[in-house]
Amino acid sequence: EIEGIHHGTYRYGRWWWNARGYTPAGVEAWNGIRAIDYLTSRDEVDDSRIGITGRSGGGAYSWWVAALDERVKVAVPVAGIASLRNHVVDGCVEGHCDCMYPLNTFRWDFAEVAALVAPRPLLIVNTDRDRIFPLDGVVEIYNATRRIYRLLDEESMIGLAVSEGPHKDTQPLRANAFHWFERHLKGRELGDEIDTVAPEVVGRESLRVLDRIPDNEIVTKIDERFVRLAPSPELPADSEEWVRMRDAWRDRLLDKCFRAWPPEDEPCALHELGRSSVDGVLLTHYELAPEGEFRESLTLASPAEGARRAVLLVVEQTGWAKWSRDDCAALRARAKTKGEAVALFAPRGVGASEWTSDERERVQIRRRFMLLGMTLDSARVWDIRRAIAQARTCPGIAGLPLTVEASGAMGHNALYASLFEDGVDALDLSELPASHRDGAIYLNVLRFLDVPCAVAMAAERCQVHLRGTDPSQWGFVSELAERLAWPGRVQLSVE
Repeated sequence: EIEGIHHGTYRYGRWWWNARGYTPAGVEAWNGIRAIDYLTSRDEVDDSRIGITGRSGGGAYSWWVAALDERVKVAVPVAGIASLRNHVVDGCVEGHCDCMYPLNTFRWDFAEVAALVAPRPLLIVNTDRDRIFPLDGVVEIYNATRRIYRLLDEESMIGLAVSEGPHKDTQPLRANAFHWFERHLKGRELGDEIDTVAPEVVGRESLRVLDRIPDNEIVTKIDERFVRLAPSPELPADSEEWVRMRDAWRDRLLDKCFRAWPPEDEPCALHELGRSSVDGVLLTHYELAPEGEFRESLTLASPAEGARRAVLLVVEQTGWAKWSRDDCAALRARAKTKGEAVALFAPRGVGASEWTSDERERVQIRRRFMLLGMTLDSARVWDIRRAIAQARTCPGIAGLPLTVEASGAMGHNALYASLFEDGVDALDLSELPASHRDGAIYLNVLRFLDVPCAVAMAAERCQVHLRGTDPSQWGFVSELAERLAWPGRVQLSVE
C-alpha cells in the first residue's frame, strides 16, 4: 500500500545507494523478518511451521528471508533467482529493479544464497519461457544447491518444479507450492484429496489496511536512514592514534570497497603503438592492459629537450575529447610551454574504450558492476593504479617527480589510487566533491569514511592541491595537517 522506491539506480540516478551500502532488497528482507516476528507473537500461529513463498520480486524476497531467518521451515521461491551469468552476460539485470539484488560485496553467485537454506525443504519453481529468470540459470542454481543437500544427506528436501509459460503467475505454479507446503508443513503426501486449484479466498480490497498513506510514513525515505553512515571523524590526539585510524580505514576499503581488485602481482602490459615528433615535442601512443582483456589508451607528450616534471592527466570522456583532438594538439602545447612530460590516460569506459553514448545503456552497464562486487569507479581506481606504475617506466618520465591530475568524480578515483600505489609525489585535483554522495561511487564506502578522510590519508603520502573548492569543507584535513605537522602538504584554492 506504501510502495518503497525500488528503481534508485535504474531510474533516479541514486548511485549513492551503492556507496552507502543500501539496497531495497535489504529493506524487503527486513520487512519479511519482522513479519515473521509478528506472526510468531500470535497465539493461533504455530511457529514451528512457518513457510515462505512469493513470485518474481516476492520470489527474491523469499530467498533472502529463508537464507537469513531459520524460523522459515519450508521455502518455495517462484521465479526469483537465476545465475550471475544470466544477469550480467545475458542481460537479465536490465529487466529487474534494484530490489532484486543484494550489494554483492563478497562476490557470490546466487547458488551461495540458495545453499544457505539447506537442509530445510526447498522447492525451486519457474516457468520454461521466463525471459528475466531463464531456465538454464534456474537449473544451474538447482543443481549446485542439490549438491549441498546431497552432502548433508538431505537430497529429498530439495525439488525443482517447471511449468509451461512466460514470466507470469499461473495456477500450476501455485499448485506446486501448495503441494510442497502440504507435504512439509502438514505431513500430507500428494493425492486426490489435495486441491490443485488456487481460488481467490479473500478479495484484494478486503486485505487493505490503510485508508490513506500516513503523513509520517518513512517507507519512501528509508534509503536515507536504513544503513548508518560513518560518523564525522574526530581529530586524533597524536600521530599514533592517527596511524590506527588510517590503517583501519585502509583495511575496510580493501575488504569492503575494493575487494574485487585483481591480485597485486597480476601482470600489466604497456605496449607502444607508435610515435611522432612535432615542433619539438615527442608524442608516443601506448596501450595499457590493466586487467584481463581491457585495453586502455595512454598518450605521452614530452619535450625533446627534456622535462622538469611529469604529469599523469586522468580524464573523463569530455576531457579525452579536449586533449586528444587534432593529434593531441592541446597536449603537445602544454608539454612545450610548461616543460612537462604529460601522459594523457583514459581509464575503462573512456576514450577509445567508451562502451556507448546511450545513457540508458550506460546505466545498465554500471548496474552490472555492482553484481560483480565492484563499481565502475572502483575499477577505474585500479586502472589508474596500473597507469601510475607503468607511466613511471616510460622514457621521458622515469626519474621525474610525478603529479596526478584529475577533476570531479575522476579526481576521487585518482585520490584513492594514490593511497594504494607508490610513486605519486603530488595530487592536483579540481572541483573535487566533498562527499561520495556527489562523486565517485565505491561499494559501502560511506559506511566507513567520506572524501575528507581519504584526502587526509593522501596528504600523509604526498602533496595535495584542491582547486575550485570551498575551504570550509576540508576543515578536518587542514586541522589534521596542522596537528601532525605536515607543512605545505595540503593546499586549498577557490580558483
